[in-house]
Amino acid sequence: MRLWIGLTVANLFVVSACSTDGSDRAGDTSGWSTPDSGGGGFGGNNDNKEDVGLVLSAPAPGTVYDVSEPVSLIANLTGAQDPKIYSIRWSSDKIGHIGSKAFDGSGFAAMDVNFLPAGTHVLTAVALRGDQPSAQQAAVIIVNGPPSAPVVAIVPNSPGTNDNLVAEIVTGSTDPNPSDSVTYGYSWFVDGVAKPELTGPTVLATHTSVGQTWEVRILPFDGRLYGPLGSATTVIVNAKPTIQTVQVQPSSGTATTTFTCTALNVSDPDDDPITLSYIWKNGEIQVGTGDTLAPPNFKKGDQLVCVVTPSDPFSTGTEVASPPVPVQNTAPEVESVTLTPEFGDKSTLFQCTPGPATDIDNDPVSFDYTWIVNGEELPGTTSNTLSAQALSKGDTLLCRVTPKDGGNSGTPKDSPQAMVVNSGPQVGSVVIVPAKATVETTLSCIAANMTDPDNDPLSFTYTWTVNGTTVEGAVTDTLAGAFVRGDLIGCEIVVNDGQAQSAPKKAKDYVTIQNALPVANGITLTPPIASLADTLFCQVESTSDADGDSVTLSYLWEGNGQLIPGQAQPTLKASVVPSNTTVVCIVTPHDGLQPGISQKSPSAEVKNQKPIIDSVVIQPPNAFTTSELTCVVSGVTDGDGEPVSLSYAWTLNGTALANQTDAKLSGDWFAKGDSVSCVVTPSDPYETGSAKASPAVVIQNSTPSVSSATIDPPGGKKSLPFQCLAQGFFDADQDGPSHAYAWQVNGVLVEGASNKTFDATGLNNGDQLVCILTPGDGEGFGTPVQSAAVTIVNNAPKVVSANITPKQPLSSEDLLCTPDGWSDPDGDLPQYQYTWLVDGAALPEQNEAVLDAAATTKGTDVVCKVTPFDGSATGAPVVSPPVTILNTPPEAPKVAFDPPIPQEDAALSCVIIEPAFDIDNDPLTYSYTWTVDGATVPNLKDPVIAVPKGSACAEWACSVIAFDGEAFSPAAGATGVVPGGGMLAPAGKAWATASTVNPPAGNDGWTLEAWARRDTDKGGTIVARAGVGQSAVLLGVANNGAPVLTVRSETGTLVGEAKSVTPLPLGTWVHIAGQRSAAGTLTLYVEGMQVGVGNANPSLSNPSGAAWIGAGPSTGQPTDIWPGMVDEVRLSSIARYPTNFTPKGPFDADSYTPALWHFDEKAGVNAYDYSGNQAHATLV
Repeated sequence: MRLWIGLTVANLFVVSACSTDGSDRAGDTSGWSTPDSGGGGFGGNNDNKEDVGLVLSAPAPGTVYDVSEPVSLIANLTGAQDPKIYSIRWSSDKIGHIGSKAFDGSGFAAMDVNFLPAGTHVLTAVALRGDQPSAQQAAVIIVNGPPSAPVVAIVPNSPGTNDNLVAEIVTGSTDPNPSDSVTYGYSWFVDGVAKPELTGPTVLATHTSVGQTWEVRILPFDGRLYGPLGSATTVIVNAKPTIQTVQVQPSSGTATTTFTCTALNVSDPDDDPITLSYIWKNGEIQVGTGDTLAPPNFKKGDQLVCVVTPSDPFSTGTEVASPPVPVQNTAPEVESVTLTPEFGDKSTLFQCTPGPATDIDNDPVSFDYTWIVNGEELPGTTSNTLSAQALSKGDTLLCRVTPKDGGNSGTPKDSPQAMVVNSGPQVGSVVIVPAKATVETTLSCIAANMTDPDNDPLSFTYTWTVNGTTVEGAVTDTLAGAFVRGDLIGCEIVVNDGQAQSAPKKAKDYVTIQNALPVANGITLTPPIASLADTLFCQVESTSDADGDSVTLSYLWEGNGQLIPGQAQPTLKASVVPSNTTVVCIVTPHDGLQPGISQKSPSAEVKNQKPIIDSVVIQPPNAFTTSELTCVVSGVTDGDGEPVSLSYAWTLNGTALANQTDAKLSGDWFAKGDSVSCVVTPSDPYETGSAKASPAVVIQNSTPSVSSATIDPPGGKKSLPFQCLAQGFFDADQDGPSHAYAWQVNGVLVEGASNKTFDATGLNNGDQLVCILTPGDGEGFGTPVQSAAVTIVNNAPKVVSANITPKQPLSSEDLLCTPDGWSDPDGDLPQYQYTWLVDGAALPEQNEAVLDAAATTKGTDVVCKVTPFDGSATGAPVVSPPVTILNTPPEAPKVAFDPPIPQEDAALSCVIIEPAFDIDNDPLTYSYTWTVDGATVPNLKDPVIAVPKGSACAEWACSVIAFDGEAFSPAAGATGVVPGGGMLAPAGKAWATASTVNPPAGNDGWTLEAWARRDTDKGGTIVARAGVGQSAVLLGVANNGAPVLTVRSETGTLVGEAKSVTPLPLGTWVHIAGQRSAAGTLTLYVEGMQVGVGNANPSLSNPSGAAWIGAGPSTGQPTDIWPGMVDEVRLSSIARYPTNFTPKGPFDADSYTPALWHFDEKAGVNAYDYSGNQAHATLV
């Protein structure tokens, strides 16, 4: 339904609905509306046609009645000359016909009914004249019915005195009025006697006793009526005694432990005397009773549990078991420990022996051993024996034995203490060194393999004998000068450690003093360097013999380590050995008994002098690949005057050149950049001297050459690129070309022109262009060459055709001239010169490719002439085919209704508010077409028509087309809907308010939305919520027609706004929604599309004032009245639309809908709320 809010002649705003399919239009007797001021009345068969009205005095809309309570139905008929000929018929939308009553002479009719069933009723009253309806009103009332009896139970099912009683509603009461909330009252009875102090669903156990019968009665209430009781009963039974926990002490033990069982927190709700029984178990086997358990009822490994059962005189409670208590292992014991021997030295092995051991669990016993030295545990000693080797003299030790049975260790037992005492020193052997001696020898007496286990400092006593006789005063370890050749020498040693001394030890062998060898002293050999012609002399400075014997000398000679035969004299001629021989002489002294030690003289060298070279150089020093190199030697000498020969070798980059042994080297062997050196070696008849290398010569770059330079192309237009080309390039090093360039124009060098290519842009026809090329190879440059001159020329461009588009242009269209087929021999870019001709005459100042439409006239012929241009010269022009300028249809006019809203039985003008525009200035005529609800009305061709009666809710439209004699304009039109019932004044407007709308709960945001149609170019309010001293929100359009959502604080300050910049269209139904999220974001939607965003403080209170529809909040006359129609208004307590959406209608109500108005009422002053929250609106 679409809603129109109109003003009656009695200043009463009423609602009349017009459906979108036309089924509810006025004049259709299947629906009802309020009569208009013209007096037409209702129905088509009322011959007397009175303007009667119907006013309902009772029931008041929204009144709530209880079931069977009388409902007074009271109505007054107005405007009837004789009310008694009218009757009133009452009906309900739930049960249909209620009853009828005739009006009395004053137009009053009343009746009471008490049979309306529970629920919401829409009561309809119809005033009838005969069987024809004349007026109608409706009212909504609620008939309240009582809730049903609940189904009740008491839990637990068999309660004891320790249980709380809880009344549970198994099945709740149902209420015939779904919106009613049912509450419950509780009454408790004990053995039939009421307990008025107990009014809740729970009775504590402290109120109950064994054997009592308890009953609960629950009475449902819906706020107005009580329903039937629901009840349940139960009997209190004996409460068994209980034990909270059972504890065994100690929490673990051994086979020797006595365990005690204790029950904790033992209680009986009935305070009956309690007895406890005890059972001890190991697994499932009972091992004892009573509160204690002593050995030998258990053994190692058992898990003991004590089970206690409570009993009172009436029943036995639940047994409670203790946590398992483990019987653990009993450690073994050892009686004593012995340690032997009591005293020992470092060579002693001490023995630890445990005495008898016992284990109550009969486990096999083993032992751990720990040795304690000087009171400290000795790590790593776990054997029953300990060697004293690592101990020290004076250390004390004991043995600690710990018995073990595989599970536990017993108490350790210590042995008596033992001690480590001193160990005496020992001498293994004595020797005299050296074993061979002469009168010059100093003998030493040495003790070998001495030991002292305690590492004590040792002292020594020595005794020497000569031929068995002790040498007096010889008490040190050495002996010298006390003997002669042939004597027998002995010695003896005693060692002392400060506490004990060793036995005397004699040297195993005696030493016999032997002959002392003669010595030759100071042997020399001269000269140290000798030539082959020299004589070498071997000389002895002196001789000696310790025994006083006379000394003679013998001689031998060696050359290079080999004995020279036949040479036994103190002199040697050098010529007997070859050159470069190392010579020594060997001298041996003799004393008549033995030869002494032979000694060699310092060496002497017999040498030849090698030839030498002073210097070697390569000529020429600056060489190229075309050069021949010569190795030049200077300063060749030989110290012996022997002839010298020379040999040559050449190296290239450090590598020897094979087979190049001449003094000269040709260029075939090297290249640019190579490093060349020659090496010369001198030789004499005996030896080769040292080689001498020349300084290296690096082969240098050879500069290139060209035979000539040319310019390509040899002639052309100035825009062509020219290249300078080298001819006949040659490089001895075979390097690639890398030339330098210069350019001259008319004999003048062009500054900065150093590339191979030359851009001739800017040159003139006839200019002379020359290039200068300097050949280069990347390292150097040769001799420059100059090209022949090139003359600059230009060729004119060409174009094939030209065409104008569009080919059939209207007088309103610009023309485009497009040339085709450009060509230029010089490759210049295309340029064009344009000339436009209209009917053969050139248009001045029209030289662009586009000709503005303003330069043409309908009916004229237009051509374009195109001349190609390359920047220097023009080619031959081409002319396009002509085009004829055609008529341009006129534009659509602008049209509006007068009055803006069509009215029944009144004139309606389709006014041209802005004439159609014709660019050709042709005279225009207009034609009119009228439609009603989309159907063309035949024969209506005038700009002014009469809207007939019975057109309520009809949508009228006019369409206007302009004609210039050749073509029609687009259609322009205006649309308007005739207000329903014909009650709207020409400028009629209306507004409605609902003051009982619940505010949104919580802070989940809110949404205002509606379907609205804007019929005039004005602003106004669609829907708003506000009240005095409350925050306010408003959804509407601004004066520019664009939608806006505003939020104001309780003081009226603007705190948030979301708005669009696009006006709503006129005469079109649109969905518009405004919302605020919980975070405070404002969003505005039109037709489901977001058109505006803003922010409002999320802590601002939710709007809680009245709802206003079709006008702004006001306490007097309406303000900001909506300039059109409104339908389907919904208020929500959430932000419904997180993103763009597709609108739907009509709206549905849900748990987030405080109010929803469909505006589907046929008549009356009420717009009913379909949310179920009774927020009915009144049209004021």
